[in-house]
Amino acid sequence: MTLRLKPVSGFIPFKEKAYQAIKEAIIFQRFQENEFLSEKELAKQLGVSRTPVREALSRLAQEGLVRIIPQKGTFVTSLSFEDAWEICQIREALEGMAARLAAPKVNLDELAKIEHVYASLEDALKSNDYAKTFQADVDLHNFVMETAGNQRIITIISQLNAQIHRVRLAAITSPERNRETFIEHLEIIAALKKRDPVLAEQAMVQHLRKVAENMSAIFQRLRGNP
Repeated sequence: MTLRLKPVSGFIPFKEKAYQAIKEAIIFQRFQENEFLSEKELAKQLGVSRTPVREALSRLAQEGLVRIIPQKGTFVTSLSFEDAWEICQIREALEGMAARLAAPKVNLDELAKIEHVYASLEDALKSNDYAKTFQADVDLHNFVMETAGNQRIITIISQLNAQIHRVRLAAITSPERNRETFIEHLEIIAALKKRDPVLAEQAMVQHLRKVAENMSAIFQRLRGNP
């Protein structure tokens, strides 16, 4: 297994360090679907014992990122079309509602910080820095949900976050789609800035439908359909 785990900064427990590093490597596709994950090699790369790695893998199995097969080991799960489509449906329903709830009570100073980040993304778009645009994507969607203040929406989305991140990255298949996503996010920000609940919900739903359409096209190509 080649070195694909990035160090996790900060003073955190070994099991959390292992969890974050392995999770990131799976989400950013440094580990491939169905790839075998060796506890021994992961522990060596992270500079920890096998116990925190084993605990991290167990947690990732609960999130659906790996599957643990007795007597065989741990493998990265594959993302099926059905998985991706269901996640897109859930996001459209819940995050659309969250945008509607968030718009009337958005903190414009906090939104301005998000807007400032997006204003600085031009270089990242030109250089196809998917990691930077990915983080801006995550931060915007989290801001909407936190502002909405519906704890059940936050809980449900949080439980799916690992799979949502995989869908996010899988849906970015080209610089063109990355820029389209950027523009869609600007439309969400503009609607929130107007504190218009209907417009905010429409902007969010339209964005997430584009994500779903792009995912569908990706899987059709993989299946050899025109």
